[in-house]
Amino acid sequence: MKENYKNTKRILLFFSILLLLVCTSNTVLAKENTEAVLKLTKNAQESKITITLSNMDFLKEKETITYCVWNDIAKEASKRWYQGGKNANYKRTIAIKNHKYGAGTYHVEAYVKESNGQKTLLAKKKIVIQDIDEGKVSFEKVNHQDGTCRVRLKDFTSPAAITKVKVLVWSKKNHGDDKQWYTAKKQGKNWYIEFNTENHDFTSGLYYFQPKVWDARGVVKTFKEKSKTIRVNTTVTTSLKANKSQSKYTAAISNVRYVMPVDKVEIAVWSKSSGSKSKCYYKAKDKGNGVYQATIDIGNHKDSGTYYAYTYVTISGEGRKLVNKQTFSVKGITGTKVSYNYENKEKGSVQVNITNITSPAEIEKVEVAAYTKKKGKDDVVTKEALAAGSGYKSTISVAEHDFWQGTYYIDITITDKRGIVKKLSTKSRDLSYTDTYKNKTSFQGIDVSRYQGNIDWTQVKAAGIDFVMIQVGYRNGVYGNIAEDIYFERNIQGALNAGIDVGVYFFSQAITEEEAREEAAWAVKKVSPYKITYPICIDSEYRKNGRANSLSAAVRTGVVNAFCKEVQDSGYTPMIYASKSWFENNLYMNSLAGYEVWLARYHVVPEYTGPFQIWQYSNKGHVPGIQGYVDRDLGYKRYY
Repeated sequence: MKENYKNTKRILLFFSILLLLVCTSNTVLAKENTEAVLKLTKNAQESKITITLSNMDFLKEKETITYCVWNDIAKEASKRWYQGGKNANYKRTIAIKNHKYGAGTYHVEAYVKESNGQKTLLAKKKIVIQDIDEGKVSFEKVNHQDGTCRVRLKDFTSPAAITKVKVLVWSKKNHGDDKQWYTAKKQGKNWYIEFNTENHDFTSGLYYFQPKVWDARGVVKTFKEKSKTIRVNTTVTTSLKANKSQSKYTAAISNVRYVMPVDKVEIAVWSKSSGSKSKCYYKAKDKGNGVYQATIDIGNHKDSGTYYAYTYVTISGEGRKLVNKQTFSVKGITGTKVSYNYENKEKGSVQVNITNITSPAEIEKVEVAAYTKKKGKDDVVTKEALAAGSGYKSTISVAEHDFWQGTYYIDITITDKRGIVKKLSTKSRDLSYTDTYKNKTSFQGIDVSRYQGNIDWTQVKAAGIDFVMIQVGYRNGVYGNIAEDIYFERNIQGALNAGIDVGVYFFSQAITEEEAREEAAWAVKKVSPYKITYPICIDSEYRKNGRANSLSAAVRTGVVNAFCKEVQDSGYTPMIYASKSWFENNLYMNSLAGYEVWLARYHVVPEYTGPFQIWQYSNKGHVPGIQGYVDRDLGYKRYY
């Protein structure tokens, strides 16, 4: 009995010591008889957790509340301590961005912290923060030629907004040594990246695409990779495309894909007909994605037919390589037809007509070279043919070859705007003339307009008239509009059919150089369908109430010069018509010395000291075939 009592005393002593150790230790133990209530809530975006603690009447004056928070994904790495608020329910709001990985199950423990630092666990609770849910990864616009594709990422969801998406990409063949991040761009509710094998040494084969997604809470999640086979063509190709006129070719050089930097891409071009002497190198511009572009100018070669195009690539550290060869064809000038009209055996002249010219490019010029059998090319006279309708025309005359009659050779050279040339040698022609024409030093002429009415041109020719100046049109002196003489077409057709040489004049009321050029261009267009050998003349004179009457001599000289230059640039001979006093007082003729002059002076002698080629000596002449008066003229120059 006594022994049992001793044992009981030992047991009681052990538990007393143990209780004392527990009470004095910092080990976290729950307070007895505590009814504290721990409550956890989250906002709609699940970016914040609000902690409240109620039923805390037992808390002593110097005791405080502290919270321990962590998630079960990062565990210890995400653990943080927060001081409880000093409000009635010790409220504290925490941001999950402050905890590593952010999402998952959150553990919250509430402790009483005494003044000596001892912490006593009051309550604990858990709350789940939703993670970012995996979406779909799809591949669009897969281009196995260029080795590119678009990767679309959609349906990635989170309580908060998705703020960033990146994709880690690497090729199986390179064992991940070519890993590269692509930052996705947002498009509506979707995200996408533009993938290019250029960033992976143009490797063909299987690629892995691993998305990583961020949301506004700071939650980050990496998803399992998706795979896709992307092939890439590394065989360099060159395609050539001509513009409408075949004056330029665009060379598109594709698949220029090398690991080492490309220093230069160029294309060497030459024609088969001219060989290496026509070779030109064209440097290509980098257009991105392995594509380079160069422009080939046929004007540098001036040949039709077969061309060679060799593509070279210069690679850093490896030098220049020939990577592509090909040929292409350039159309030349074809379909040309040569005919002869208006052969005049009195004057020894014939008109050469060149028609049916076919070329992809516009015709730049047509030249006609004529020479005699006797003197050969020592006697050659080359003239640029005038455009006439859909063709060209030029007049060959024995007067240009010292009146040599007999066999003539005529060569034609056609050049288009690419510089391509076609040469034609036509059949020889025999030309002859009359001695009466050869010995002529002056030529009988008239000038006519609508005021002469209907004219019998056969009678006019029979009366010995060599040439006629026909009014083509006029500018209204008050309103300034341009109009055609109503008898112009009838007169020019009748005169030409009768074998009379023709020139035209335009009654000007231009007050600016621009208006003068407009008048000249208008006149040139009107006469272009016809064979005129005499000049296109500007009639510069006074008109009652005329808009140009008050021009100064300087301004009028500029106007006349502009008209004549426009005519000359169009391939015709320009001329100025005026009276003696007008030439002397209203124009600075020193500035117009290069142009032909048609003088109006109704007198026994001209009495004009300057040079002139035609003299209008009367306005009251009579010629068979014309009713009433007609102006009479003398010409002192042969026009062909």
